Amino acid sequence: MLKIFKRSLRQYAEHWISRLRFAGAQSREEWLRVIQLIERECVTFSEYIAWLGSHGTETINCIAREFVQIINDYDEDNGRLFNTPDDLTTHKHICRSMLAAMLSPNITDWNIGLATSALMKELMILSFPRLPNITCLRVAPDTLNECSSLFTNNIRTLKHLQEFYFPFGCSTQVLAELGKHCNQLRRLSVMSSKYVDDDSITHLLKLTKLVFLNVDDTAISPKCYGTIICSLPDLGNITWTSPVDDVLLSITKEGLPSVKSLNVSVRSVLIVVLKCPFVTHLSLLGAKDSLLSLRELVAVAVLTLVSCDFDAVNLAAVLQGIGPKLRELYLSKVTNVRIQYLLKFCDSLETLFIDCCEFIPSEIRHFDHELPHFRSLSSLELRANRWYGKMHSFLLYYVNLKVLTARCTPEIDDRTIMSVLQYKGFRRLKKFSAINCGPLSMISASLLIKECANLNCLKGVGTWSGVTEEDIVNLMRMTRYGRVPITIVL
Repeated sequence: MLKIFKRSLRQYAEHWISRLRFAGAQSREEWLRVIQLIERECVTFSEYIAWLGSHGTETINCIAREFVQIINDYDEDNGRLFNTPDDLTTHKHICRSMLAAMLSPNITDWNIGLATSALMKELMILSFPRLPNITCLRVAPDTLNECSSLFTNNIRTLKHLQEFYFPFGCSTQVLAELGKHCNQLRRLSVMSSKYVDDDSITHLLKLTKLVFLNVDDTAISPKCYGTIICSLPDLGNITWTSPVDDVLLSITKEGLPSVKSLNVSVRSVLIVVLKCPFVTHLSLLGAKDSLLSLRELVAVAVLTLVSCDFDAVNLAAVLQGIGPKLRELYLSKVTNVRIQYLLKFCDSLETLFIDCCEFIPSEIRHFDHELPHFRSLSSLELRANRWYGKMHSFLLYYVNLKVLTARCTPEIDDRTIMSVLQYKGFRRLKKFSAINCGPLSMISASLLIKECANLNCLKGVGTWSGVTEEDIVNLMRMTRYGRVPITIVL
């Protein structure tokens, strides 16, 4: 019932836009007449929104996002067509009325990033006073260029704001308003905002409930960032893509027990181990030297390595130390990967993501299928890797794999799928996604549907070289009425 009502409301808004477009194409008089009618209808529509708002925030947030996009597209297409100031004022007025009609105090998520027109950004900012319960605000990077004072004057009304995301375009002036009026804020990201500098520290330190902060690539200095990290008692993350050594060395505290997540580049990983001994989520960018000190970390469960060499960072020894603790491992642009060490030491791993990596051929032709790693992994994602050897020689042992995602992986082809299924692999697979991979055809699709009883999603079929349009029609028909309905995504 609720889903049908949501669809009806969307159609209502689309009908308004269709009528405005049609009337505008006829005459100015007809356009003005339709605007008057829609103005009256907006009142009735507000009553529907009030009823819908009482049925939970998720529904009303979804309706708000759809309305914003509909009105934004109308303004983008038609806002430049008005030749007189009066017509432009009228256009702005009806856009504001349509947006106001869907406003509800129950809206909690407001995304100005959805707006591409200056008018829509302005209207969404002017709506702040009517949205007192917004807890999450996302802002388009160019918002301050178009309505700076309007934004800083209105954000002070958002007393319940808990999340604020404003990349590239934020300023110290905006942070000053947040510090004064939004003391419930818990998550704040202003990454790459060049007008956020060391003067913002006094405002950031007022936000004592912050658990997440991203000021990476702003004008804030390493020393100032270190002060912020020390002073906010619940801050749980450090994000700094320049070498974080200078930040951590500026901190006089012996350790930072609240910091559980790091996304950093580093010259010496020892400083990370000493200052953040209880980190659980660690992401290292561009490591060049040995990471052996990471073996001292007692709580790390998620490890991400980007742009490094497997041998140069001594990753085999690192995995020997922390591999049994890892639940998730993400490797991107890592060279000389030796798969046998991942399989041997990461025996509790649940998620493995390998992207644009280069593997060294393994001397082991057949892996021990009794390795705990093969039983623990439930999600595997492979993207554009340089692989050597037969991939199915280890894929077939993943007895509990539920999600397999492959992109630009030529080794994923009919032969691999047939081989894995022949050896009783993939029996618990729920989602299979292969986009721009090797030669795949209806043979693979049919076998996966037949042999994988839990399969509920087959993705990327439209990129399979051996699948025709007729095959897709037949596949849709076949999966619609199977024992488990399967979603086909082209």
